[in-house]
Amino acid sequence: MKQRLLVMNGQCAMQQEDQGQWRNAKVKKARGVKPGIYNIYTANKADKSKEHSGVILYIGLAGAFEQKLTVSTKSCHENFSKATTGSSV
Repeated sequence: MKQRLLVMNGQCAMQQEDQGQWRNAKVKKARGVKPGIYNIYTANKADKSKEHSGVILYIGLAGAFEQKLTVSTKSCHENFSKATTGSSV
C-alpha cells in the first residue's frame, strides 16, 4: 500500500492510494514540518551503522520516517534508545 504525507496550510494529512486515487487516512496539525508532499513509500531503510539527523516527518506503527535533504529514511522503533518527537499522524 502506498502512503504519502501531504503538508499544507498548517495541516498534515496521511494519505493512502486507493484505486489510483489518494484518500486521506488521518489529518492533524503539521507541527513544524515544512509544506510539501512526502512519499513515505519511497523511504530507504535506515543504516544502523550511521548516525541520522533530520526532521521526523511521521511516526507510525511501521516506524519513524525522517527527511534529510531530499531523501526519506525509515527506522524501526527498536532502533531508538529514547522516545522520538515529531509529527505523528
